[in-house]
Amino acid sequence: MPGLEQSGTKNRGKRITKSGRKELRWALMEAAWGAISISPCWKEQCEKYLRRMREPNLAIVAIARKLLVAAWYVLQGKTDKYAEEAAVAQKLLRFAYTIGKENRPKGQTAAQFARIRLDRLGLGSELTSISWGSKKPIPLPPSALEEKKRSDVPNTN
Repeated sequence: MPGLEQSGTKNRGKRITKSGRKELRWALMEAAWGAISISPCWKEQCEKYLRRMREPNLAIVAIARKLLVAAWYVLQGKTDKYAEEAAVAQKLLRFAYTIGKENRPKGQTAAQFARIRLDRLGLGSELTSISWGSKKPIPLPPSALEEKKRSDVPNTN
């Protein structure tokens, strides 16, 4: 959490402090290290901070904070502009298979489960299938977001 130094009418920001829950800080740091090793976007951000700060731990703290902000926006119902839709779809499909048919709501297929969650996240409305290793791609049901977009937007032709 950033510190703040106040004196009279002057407010000066200080460096990030170690206040707050240590478990959350630890989890965010681990997530930041994982993000820069997987995502080109986060790796690019980290390299930008490294050029400026020249200290890997400070760069990772900055990335952890950005991850926290991104998570906050997703929890507020906004879409992460850097999300790789195909990768998110594959992970949702893998999760659907992991929890099993008996644990999916209302007996949904894995593809339906993934599509509903993609729609909740506001992602992948144009995805029609999910690539699944060497097997044939798994078709996805149509997105409810596409139907909503079509019905909300008046005909401009």
